Formats: sequence, structure tokens, C-alpha cells
Amino acid sequence: MGFGRNQLCPCGSGLKFKKCCLNDQPAGLLRVNPGLVVPPTVIDDVLDEVSSQPDDLLLQRIEKLADSQPELCTLIMSLSSSLPSSTSFPAALSAFAILWMFDRCWPSPMPRIRVAAIEHSLDRSAQTFFDVNNLRDVSPSAKNQPHIHKFIADTVFDFDESELDGFDLFTLFIMLKTTVDALDRAASTLPTPQSTLTMAAGR
Repeated sequence: MGFGRNQLCPCGSGLKFKKCCLNDQPAGLLRVNPGLVVPPTVIDDVLDEVSSQPDDLLLQRIEKLADSQPELCTLIMSLSSSLPSSTSFPAALSAFAILWMFDRCWPSPMPRIRVAAIEHSLDRSAQTFFDVNNLRDVSPSAKNQPHIHKFIADTVFDFDESELDGFDLFTLFIMLKTTVDALDRAASTLPTPQSTLTMAAGR
């Protein structure tokens, strides 16, 4: 499969290939994992859609997510409902938006996230939050999904301006981080038949 200099970079940065990873790759063969990263353009598109949709359509989309990812949606609703009423719905909507980001980015349907995967991701998220000796999140999803992790940081910071206390911020972080970890872990198991892209030297 030919890959041109002016195409979007397969790393998901949103930049053209020639302005991103081209100079980091040897001429000849470029190995990438298509859809590995949710690009910022997808994040922006989803957030624009969420903010502009009428309430009834938004509710329909949430109900559809609840049918396809019931366990993950149960986690989101249970954690968001423990937040103050003024922030409960916007916090849940941020987590649902993460599901839409993944759904938009991957060409094949996301597999159903089961309880075991959620528990594993929940433990990892809590460890990340409380590991004061390592302030950087080095979990696989942090490396695989840098743009969504920035979205998490921005969301937590935005809510920090309101009346959320420390436990509320922890709950918000756990909800968003666990959602990303579980989805990223599931996405890493999806088949990628075009995992090798051939690049003509000097193209």
C-alpha cells in the first residue's frame, strides 16, 4: 500500500506525514498500527457533536451505548452519580464522549468490555492516581492515547474550578481513566490487517 508525504500521518497526530513521522523512519518500509491513536481531530469532532446535539438525540445515543457496552456504562453512571448534582451529568457525558471517540476512530466495532477488564483497568487507574513516587502515567493507554489523556487532564482541570473536593476529583479521574484504559486494552486486541504500509523511498 503506497503512503504519500501529504497524507495524514498514521500515528494519529493530525499532521501530514511529511511534517510528522517521515523523518523518523528509514527509507523503505514503515511499520505502523492503523488506528493505534485516537487523533485530536476525532476528539474535536466528537466534542463538537456532543455540544450541538439536542437532548433527545443525545439521550438516544447514550441508550445505544448502554446496549453495546452495558458494563462500562454502568461504571460511568455509578461513579458520575456520586458526584455533586451540578457536575454529575457533564462528567458522565465526558466519559461517554470517550466511548464515541474510540468508536469513531476504529474501523471495526469495539468488542464488549467485560467486568474483568473494567476491574483490571480500575486497579491500574487507582494506582496511577496514588503513585506519588511516579507523577507520570506510564500505563499502556497513556502512551497509546496521548490526546485522550490530555482530554482527561483538561476535563479534570475544568471541573477543579467548581466546588469539587478531593474525593470528587478522584472519582472523576477514576471514571475517565478507567474508561480509556479498558477501551485501549480492547482496541489493542482488534485485528489490523493492514499493519504494514510500504513507503517508496524519496517519495
